[in-house]
Amino acid sequence: MKHKIIVVFLLYTALSQKVFAQTDFSFGPELGISVTSRNQGWRYSGEKITQLISPLIGISGLLRITNHFQITTSLQYEHIGYHTGPYNPEEIIYHKLCIPFTIGISFGKSKIKPAVFIGYRPNLLLAGKNEEDWGVFGTINHDPFTFDNPPKKYNNQFIIGLSTYFGNNFVINISYCAGQLIEFGYTTTIIHHGWIPEKRYIEEISVRNNEFATSIAYLFKFNKSTN
Repeated sequence: MKHKIIVVFLLYTALSQKVFAQTDFSFGPELGISVTSRNQGWRYSGEKITQLISPLIGISGLLRITNHFQITTSLQYEHIGYHTGPYNPEEIIYHKLCIPFTIGISFGKSKIKPAVFIGYRPNLLLAGKNEEDWGVFGTINHDPFTFDNPPKKYNNQFIIGLSTYFGNNFVINISYCAGQLIEFGYTTTIIHHGWIPEKRYIEEISVRNNEFATSIAYLFKFNKSTN
């Protein structure tokens, strides 16, 4: 997965150098929120899953190839996870950096242009927390990366969404990202009547790496076409 992130950066750099003289490039700060997908798999009967709402903070770049075709990339920070309750209160949170790389097509000739985009979004997990409320026994905090079966540091998502461009500076994005499960767990051995069987069991706790996001970016023009 690390190699995939490097490939994305190299591809973007090579493409930027090749078409930079004929295109407009702009970049700037991006702010928004993301909401973890509600679909998190099986839970105990009666439990409620509360989706995690996270700030989305980043830097966004836009490479406009033609009036209607553009490539975008960003460096984004957010967290993903959920809470469960009331019978088995638990909270799972992962902090991550994301590098979406998308291709989009915009429509219209006015200063307000809608656009659709699709792309790939590598994730780097920075930290994680699993907190369980054991009632009279107190609260237990786990670091998922210290378990026998820690989550993978590198993950990936596919992204699809809509953008609206207001002139040359403002852009509003609405997107949905879908990716692999983020899982961690531990291995246990069951003892029966004084002897230890060979079979081992792995208990896994997972988060579906799926989320909805909306953001707004202000882009500063870096270079303008001379054609």
